[in-house]
Amino acid sequence: MNKTIYINENYKLLKATSNIVEGGLARNIAIMSWLQNNINGLKEIKLFNNRIINLFIVFFILLTERKSKIIFQYVTVGVPLFNGTIIGKVLRQAFIISVSRSSKFNNLIFDVSDLKYEQSIDLDIEPYKRSLMKDFENKFFRLNLKFIFASYAMQEYACKKYKISKENTEVIINGGNIPRCKSLYTHCINLHKINYVYAGTLNNGRSIEEMIKQFPNRNEVHLYLMGSGGEWIKDVIKGRNITYLGAYPEEKAHEIVAMCDIGLIPYDNTKKYFNIAFPTKLSFYVTAGIPFLSTPVDEVIRINNIYQFGFIEEITNWEILIKKLCKKTIENEKNKIINNNGDFEWGNVISKSRFLKIENNISR
Repeated sequence: MNKTIYINENYKLLKATSNIVEGGLARNIAIMSWLQNNINGLKEIKLFNNRIINLFIVFFILLTERKSKIIFQYVTVGVPLFNGTIIGKVLRQAFIISVSRSSKFNNLIFDVSDLKYEQSIDLDIEPYKRSLMKDFENKFFRLNLKFIFASYAMQEYACKKYKISKENTEVIINGGNIPRCKSLYTHCINLHKINYVYAGTLNNGRSIEEMIKQFPNRNEVHLYLMGSGGEWIKDVIKGRNITYLGAYPEEKAHEIVAMCDIGLIPYDNTKKYFNIAFPTKLSFYVTAGIPFLSTPVDEVIRINNIYQFGFIEEITNWEILIKKLCKKTIENEKNKIINNNGDFEWGNVISKSRFLKIENNISR
C-alpha cells in the first residue's frame, strides 16, 4: 500500500496557546490534527528546531521516496525559503529542483494558506525580501504539483497568474471550531447592549484605526477588541464605549465571541491580498453563532451570496449601519447561522478534500 507522508513543522505550535490562534497558524494546526486522526498509516515526519537536521530530512525524503503521497504546508516546509543570504538562495534552488524531481515519482501536495508575494505587498511585510519571494513563487507554482488553496479567489488568481491546471488545485476554506461549552467569562460582556467584537491581530495597518473611528459612541452599543498587538489601543479608546480585553487562547476567545452579537471584519477591500484571502475571522464568528459585518472583499461576498447571514458595507458607512441595526434583526441572522455553521467547522471543511483522502495512483 502506498504511504502518506506528512512533513510536519507545526506540531510545536500546539503549545503556543497564549494568544488567539487565527489565520495560517489555525489552519496549519487544524489540518495537522485532521491528518493525524483520519489518515490510516500516516507517516508523520516531525521537524525539530535544528535547521540542519530538518534540511537533511526534507531533502532525503524528496530524493529517495517513491510512489508516496507527500503533504507539505507552505511555507513551513523545513527549508528557510525566504532567507536573504547566499545560502538561502542555494537552498531555494535546491528545493525547487528536489520537488520537481520528486513529483515525477510521488504525489506531492502543498496546502497554501497565503500567496507570500502578494501578502508582503499589501501587509508591508519584509519588503526587502519581495523580489526573492516573487522569483521563488514564480518557479514554485509552475511545478507539476497539487495545490490546496485557502479560498476560491486565491485559487482563481494563482491558476491565472501561474498557468496552473485547475485539475491540480482544490480549495479548503479557513474554518473554525464550534465552542463546546458556554463561556465562564460573562463578567466581560454587558449582555444588555448590542455587542460588537473584533478578534484577531491588532497591529497598526490592519484598518483597526478606521474601525474604531467608525464605531458610534452611543450607549446602546459596545465594541470589544481581542487579540495580540493591541496595547497601543488603550490610549485611543479612553472615554469611548470600546473595551480592549487583551489576548486569549483560541477556545476562551471563541466563548467570549459567542456572547457577542456581531463580529467585525475590517479588511481593506482596495488591496489585492485581502480580496484573494479567506478571512479566518468569518468562520471564527460564524462557528461561534454570530453574524459578521465586513467590508466588501471578494471571498466574504461569495460566502454571503450563498448563506446570507452577514452584513457587507464599505467601512466608511459602518457607523450609519451600526446605528440602524437592532437586536431583532441580529437575532434573525443568528437563527440562520445556527442551521448552517456546521459547514464552517474545520472537520467538515477538511473532510471534503479530494487530495488529502485519495489513494495514490502513480505508476512508474
